[in-house]
Amino acid sequence: MFRPTLNLSFDFEKMSMEFINKTKCSQNTEHRSLDSIRASLLDPKCTGPETVYSINMDVYQESHLSDLQQRNQLYGVVMYASGKLGQEAVRSQGHLHAISPFSQTRTGEVYQIWQGEAYICMQKSKDEGEFSFYAVLAKPGDIVVVHHDWIHATVNANPNQTLVFGAWCCRDYAFEYDFVREKKGMAYYPIYNGNDIEWIQNQHYEKVDITLSTPPSYEEFGIKQQECIYKQYTKNQNLFEFIINPNKHLEKWDLYKKNITNLYLNRSLYEV
Repeated sequence: MFRPTLNLSFDFEKMSMEFINKTKCSQNTEHRSLDSIRASLLDPKCTGPETVYSINMDVYQESHLSDLQQRNQLYGVVMYASGKLGQEAVRSQGHLHAISPFSQTRTGEVYQIWQGEAYICMQKSKDEGEFSFYAVLAKPGDIVVVHHDWIHATVNANPNQTLVFGAWCCRDYAFEYDFVREKKGMAYYPIYNGNDIEWIQNQHYEKVDITLSTPPSYEEFGIKQQECIYKQYTKNQNLFEFIINPNKHLEKWDLYKKNITNLYLNRSLYEV
């Protein structure tokens, strides 16, 4: 497992976490059940793990809590069960970040995988000209940045291992699910062929382009791949302001979009 700069332990059978010494969590664990996400699945009647994923929001070192509150910044730790949802990979249903009262805009998110493998799926809206779907395959230590205006979901890419990751987001987070539920999921379903994932388009959408890639470097944001994102915050507490207040960093986000577009234009070079 990739070692974050936090002190905690995991019980994978109970899908729970324990916070040790000066590592704290202010909120109770949230468990997402299979029944709660059925509407977004290819087969809503499928069988699978009863608890699909567990979330602990507001994880912090005691000495950092005041600064994080002032910044409206929050760190979460998430576990996704091993196994399958019928033919599908274990995954979230997909959502859009609601407008933050603090920043008066939608906010981004930064993931870092600790254990297992994940596809971080992102979907541009038709408001940007056309639907586009990106699935970034991330392994332990890899960082993935999610655009503040894009629907996104997480897929456990290994049915034999519990997925664990940490993520930075805004403290006044809220999620919008209506569009995804109306469309019965995101634009593509991750379907297993043996232990390999194939992407099957959701027929509730018109044709949607798909790009598979590994994580970019994100040099535009000053992030260092393979270095703990919590540690990066401790070294530069302003580093992740671009997800909390995207409108203050529009040039960085424009470059991010340009780089993502280049992934699409050159997707045969980047496909995993």
